[in-house]
Amino acid sequence: MKSLFLFILGVTAYSNLLAQTPKTMLLSDQKVQFECTQAIDSLYNFNFEAAEKQFRWIRQSYPDHPLPYFLMALSNWWKIVPNDELRDFDDTFFAYLDSTIDKADELHDLDKSNPEPLFFLAAAYGFKARRQADNGDIMTSAFTARKSLEYMHIESSDELFSPEFLFGDGLYNYYREYLWNSSDHKYLKTVLMLFRKGDIDLGIEQLNRVKNEAFYSRIEAMYHLMEIYGYHWAGNRSEGWSEALELAISLADQYPNNAYFNMVAAEMALKRGNRKAMLKYAAIVMKGVNSGKFGYSAEAGRKASFVLSKYYPYDSQERITALRALVEFADKAQSLDKCYTINSCEVLARHEDKQGNVENALHYCFIIVDNSSKDDCKSDPQDIDRKDKKEMTRKEWKKEKEEIKEDNRKLKESGPYQYAEKYIDEHTEKSWYEFW
Repeated sequence: MKSLFLFILGVTAYSNLLAQTPKTMLLSDQKVQFECTQAIDSLYNFNFEAAEKQFRWIRQSYPDHPLPYFLMALSNWWKIVPNDELRDFDDTFFAYLDSTIDKADELHDLDKSNPEPLFFLAAAYGFKARRQADNGDIMTSAFTARKSLEYMHIESSDELFSPEFLFGDGLYNYYREYLWNSSDHKYLKTVLMLFRKGDIDLGIEQLNRVKNEAFYSRIEAMYHLMEIYGYHWAGNRSEGWSEALELAISLADQYPNNAYFNMVAAEMALKRGNRKAMLKYAAIVMKGVNSGKFGYSAEAGRKASFVLSKYYPYDSQERITALRALVEFADKAQSLDKCYTINSCEVLARHEDKQGNVENALHYCFIIVDNSSKDDCKSDPQDIDRKDKKEMTRKEWKKEKEEIKEDNRKLKESGPYQYAEKYIDEHTEKSWYEFW
């Protein structure tokens, strides 16, 4: 969240710069806008080869302008978005941002009154700050963010690219107050005190205007609104998830090869209980993972498997298959310590034990004790409403329901670790800690 705030400061800076006195700018050239539209659509659809081919054409036509270098940086940014823990594209991303800064500096030296190079300087430093913070380099990130703010012009006279310039203002207005009021981010208050107050309602209003009216920033506004509603919403969470789902479906359908949009659509469908969308987008993600498409990593497979495990009836074979896949993907993604991976292992261990497969049950129990402790995770209760009742009589279902309630009561009294520890002790000659 600290990295996001630093990034927003940079975006606010360059958005405010778009409201300065009009100049003849490449950004306002209709031919370049047309070429950029086609390329940026390719970028969001994860056809990076086509997008970068067009960006290189722009660079060939305007080798001394920062725009093509910034667009190449943006392309590499979207290679990072689906799994921001990977560092594979960082060097190229930073290199293009440095080239953007160099070209913008040169342009600025030629004409100090031209706001266009300041746009790119603020944007490039803003993106650098965001990624540096993502990588845990907070001090360097803060220093870079300060550079971005140096190019912010507080007073705006003409809305040259309105509503484009509202994008940064909208992000700032929302997140400045969201973070200030959040009990989870008290450590940011010292920093936030240095900046003007925001306005949550105004921020959402501005971002929605950008979404509906902007040329350059429309998709970015939709993307950030989706993130706000889905993960950082200050209001009713269910209402936020509904808005996020609508945006995610719109983006995923418009850009069907975008791994991130499909993953968020599946996740938000789960949160809103939209079973049709859960199955559709989780299946798209799984297909992408299995075919090795770009952006569909083991992490994506883990998330999609989790959604599918919640889609299928609790005691169905399809759910067990999804949970097994979840654990396999979690192992590849080095996410075995996540609570829903631990819970999945407990469900699988209990299932294998019922089937008489003690060796398989022990396998999942050892994953639990190797990757958690007694107080880490609570057991995942059985969902009564998702039991497959088709072949049960009413009397049988009533009995089954009471048994589930009793099992859930017992689950509350322990946890996955306690279950696994006890099971290992009961089914091995040595205690689990001797095997450790």
